Amino acid sequence: MPIGLNTAQIIDRARGKGISLSEQEADSILSQSFDPSQYGADPGAVDSLLSARSSSSSSPDDYLNTIKQSVLDIIKPRQESEEKFGKYLQDNPFTFDEALARASAEERFDPFYQAELRDFEEGINKARGRTSADEEALRKELTTQTENFVGRTRRQIDEALEASKEGFAGAGLFFGGERLKREGRTQVSGEEEIGDFVRGQDLRQQESQLRQDRTFEDIASREKTTRRTLGAARETDILTDVSGQRAEEEKRRLYEAGQYAGAPISSSSGISSLLLGI
Repeated sequence: MPIGLNTAQIIDRARGKGISLSEQEADSILSQSFDPSQYGADPGAVDSLLSARSSSSSSPDDYLNTIKQSVLDIIKPRQESEEKFGKYLQDNPFTFDEALARASAEERFDPFYQAELRDFEEGINKARGRTSADEEALRKELTTQTENFVGRTRRQIDEALEASKEGFAGAGLFFGGERLKREGRTQVSGEEEIGDFVRGQDLRQQESQLRQDRTFEDIASREKTTRRTLGAARETDILTDVSGQRAEEEKRRLYEAGQYAGAPISSSSGISSLLLGI
């Protein structure tokens, strides 16, 4: 991008042409030849003004007219270019297909996020399956232990009762009250033992089921959070992409307007300086 001249550079340029300028005179030339797109005085316009000044044959009026014409030579093309630039923008208002841009962004980002979600769901399903299998195996083992214990204890009770009957029968006390009391105590003690064991096993069954339910709740909560996080990240990426597409479309429109307007607006610096002034 061309950079214009400042006051000191104008004085040096004049000195090279054998012209002595004061700082005030150089500032005057700078103001007359300033080009916003160059952020300084246009070198060609400065040379024109210096040439007019150095002409000894020119009258004051001729010199003034030359200066005016030099300024017009700078301003008029730019004004015409700016008018054409504005007319193009007015005749071609900015349009942007938001739905098409979003569809394009979704096509670009969805494969990634779908793969991320599939991987996450695979891990979640494995965690659910392992938890369910482990706890069900534990509860099945507890049930087997309970059945074995109850069967074994009842057999022991029956054997104890049978031994009691035989013992009292051998002693001739089969119909005595002592036998009934002892056998009653044996029966009650055995049933209490069975009851205590079954209650302990039932508690372990409940703990297993509760542990499984809570694990599933934690998994569901993590799944919900991850889905929300992935959804938010996807939406952010899509909106950012759509915004970028919109900006690119606006840049293309401005470039076309600049090409239609011609110099000096057609340069990137010309478009930038014009937009800064709008």
